[in-house]
Amino acid sequence: MRLAQLDLLALFAALSLSACHSGSDASRPAGATPPSAKQVAAPGLTGTGRITGQIFFRGPVPQFREPSAPFPECGTRTPQDPLHVSAEGRVANVFVYVKDGLPPGTYPLPSEPVQLDQKACDYHPRVFGIRAGQPLVIKNSDDLLHNVHARGAGAGLAGGPDSFNVAMPVQNMTATRTFPDAQVPVAIVCDVHPWMRAFAGVVTNPFYAVTGDDGTYSLNGLPPGTYTVEAWHERLGRTTAQIALGGSETLVSNLEFKP
Repeated sequence: MRLAQLDLLALFAALSLSACHSGSDASRPAGATPPSAKQVAAPGLTGTGRITGQIFFRGPVPQFREPSAPFPECGTRTPQDPLHVSAEGRVANVFVYVKDGLPPGTYPLPSEPVQLDQKACDYHPRVFGIRAGQPLVIKNSDDLLHNVHARGAGAGLAGGPDSFNVAMPVQNMTATRTFPDAQVPVAIVCDVHPWMRAFAGVVTNPFYAVTGDDGTYSLNGLPPGTYTVEAWHERLGRTTAQIALGGSETLVSNLEFKP
């Protein structure tokens, strides 16, 4: 009699376990992905299209004022206007990128980090592009204290995810940081030397460029599509163009800032 009761209890427990398991499967819609399965993002599209051109500014160059204060450790400095316009009106240090129009997808990050140096009490380069999540290696080439303060937009005094604040008191020391979110631009300042400025164009795709003294940019390897291309400059603001690009086409699109 005792054995029969034990057998019945074991059978009841097995049936209860089976019912619970079946109920959890039945509650999931047909064809739904199990919670443990990972969603893999589609790869970003590339192609053989190319958008190129030059960035121009028409009109009188706005007056430049740089904050000044006695900093003997930096020696004698001549204030440098970040707005470089050639005699033909071509603008340097403009960040140009595909702002909109790419289909959803994830592009692999470059294997090499971006380098930012502090030398002779200035940032080098002043304007650069970097992918969200790509390492930024910051170096202090000066034998004095700098403070690298990235000011990403966001709520509160501390800023958003693209913000950080790093003291670098030792010559040749380095620090590595990343910008997790796309943002154009992220301003980088030095809290010790108020004129020091750099600007990062943080993007999620590889289609970006920074103009040189000739104002030229080139966005290569694009798939066919209609794109919004934006140009940004720290003193001139933003200007955009809508560009329809064919399969292996090279389109010339000059963008212009106005006073």
